[in-house]
Amino acid sequence: MYVLEWQAQISFQAEGWKAGNALVGYWETFDVLTRQPGSLNSLVMGGATRFDKGTKVLLSGDSMFRKTDKGWRVEALTVKTSQILPDPEKERILNAFVGTWQYGSEKGVDSSGNNDPIGFLQIVRLKDDRFKLSEGQPDADRKSVV
Repeated sequence: MYVLEWQAQISFQAEGWKAGNALVGYWETFDVLTRQPGSLNSLVMGGATRFDKGTKVLLSGDSMFRKTDKGWRVEALTVKTSQILPDPEKERILNAFVGTWQYGSEKGVDSSGNNDPIGFLQIVRLKDDRFKLSEGQPDADRKSVV
């Protein structure tokens, strides 16, 4: 018996769905669905997670081999860890919206060149790539606006 510890990075070449769940794992096999499963199929499979084209996943695990007359045979393959790697371009685009934004006065720029803001919009990125928006009035002590 021989055990090989391995690490691999895979990249989705097209949008796909992986069947499985958080308790059992998504990487028991390397099968990928090309279409989103229906709700009944998804329930039977233990749920499905969508992966965008270009998503990179770092996997690590063990493979157990047994010596045979004709070479080595894989007895078991176990994925121990999986981590979705961040996409730098997606991060750059999503983070471009984060910050405090001002919007101008209803009257526009006056003759002295002033365009006092009438409000501010605060944009915060949440962990699941959604955004939280909150609106506020300009503060006298606000030093800068991004």
